[in-house]
Amino acid sequence: AEHHLEGMLVEIDHYEDEVPDPDSYRWRRYVRDLRKRFAYVQSRTGVSVVINGEPVDKGDPLEAVADSPHPSLTRETDDAILALEYTPHEGLDIYSNGLYVTTKREYGLGGVVVSKGNLTLNFARNDIQSGCDRWQRIDDALEQARDDLYADVSDDRLTAESREVMIEAMASESSDKQWAERKLFQLATKSRISLEEIQAASKIGWIDGAQKGADKLVERGYVVLDTSDAATQRLRDLATDEDTSIAVPETFDVGEQAESEGVWTGYHRIEDESQLNADQRRYLSFARVLARELGIERDVYYGEANADAWTDGRTYIVITDSVVTSRQRAVWMHDLYLVVLHEAAHETSSRDRPSHGHHFESTFRSLVEDPDNRSSFAELVQQVVDEGFESVFEEYREDL
Repeated sequence: AEHHLEGMLVEIDHYEDEVPDPDSYRWRRYVRDLRKRFAYVQSRTGVSVVINGEPVDKGDPLEAVADSPHPSLTRETDDAILALEYTPHEGLDIYSNGLYVTTKREYGLGGVVVSKGNLTLNFARNDIQSGCDRWQRIDDALEQARDDLYADVSDDRLTAESREVMIEAMASESSDKQWAERKLFQLATKSRISLEEIQAASKIGWIDGAQKGADKLVERGYVVLDTSDAATQRLRDLATDEDTSIAVPETFDVGEQAESEGVWTGYHRIEDESQLNADQRRYLSFARVLARELGIERDVYYGEANADAWTDGRTYIVITDSVVTSRQRAVWMHDLYLVVLHEAAHETSSRDRPSHGHHFESTFRSLVEDPDNRSSFAELVQQVVDEGFESVFEEYREDL
């Protein structure tokens, strides 16, 4: 249908191989992108933009976050209109005098920024050129507005993106004290702690994910920080950077401290096997079937230790993550074959520096080289290859 409008009509005659099929989803994407591109042109310039007969104007940018369910604020300066909300995962849409340019995520905010007047853009017109004076003033206003908005967000609602933004800002002298009392960093117990509390400790420990006894140390009042959390890792990086102002106490070895406190003996059998992940359950099931096929009359369990495995020498064997040297099936099945026979060769407890003398070496070698054991292992491996783990374990009543 023809659209009778005053103004200028833009038609695009593109390369034939670049034009999608009439029913292609790409047309919807093009229209969506164009609507976003010109969303605030009319509010800034008075020029209305119509695409396929429909106006694209989104109205007053100050109303952009009016109905937001998240903490939000609006602010107007001589250089821009800021409509901000606490949706850091969405990013901040930047408009140059009403025309969309880019989305920035480094501020830890959502919403829109619409400049009053043109920004200096790069050649591709998809980013702001360094040295743009107007943007520098907007940037200063944005940082102040962000600080004000974050003040309305409770610590437990701060996302990983927000906490990383805050620690970066804390690395500068201006923001260090402002957020020092905010609980931004993750302890070994997954609870949070502030920089102020960290700096008040005599010593601190660092771990990367779960480490034996670390949570118990925290429960006893130690500060053990978990760098599997991105903001906590960033704190560690910045604390060792001579060019930043953040200082933290000296560190202690978490493993040694856990042992000295008696909260970690070095060996822990996992009683609740529902805690195991899919790979661990598969390793355990295979080890149990293998032990049965090899005639080893000991129960097999999963555990945590610095060793690959251990046994009491009579009734059980416990394997750990470190027994597996590769996720390739052929490799880890052979790893388990060797470790099960290794523990079977121990006739006494293999915890805490077990004896590996001549008698043990002779027993272990004979088990590994025994033709029946080799044959049983090879047949089990072939059965897994032919039927798959689930079928084999079901046959032996071992659950995946």
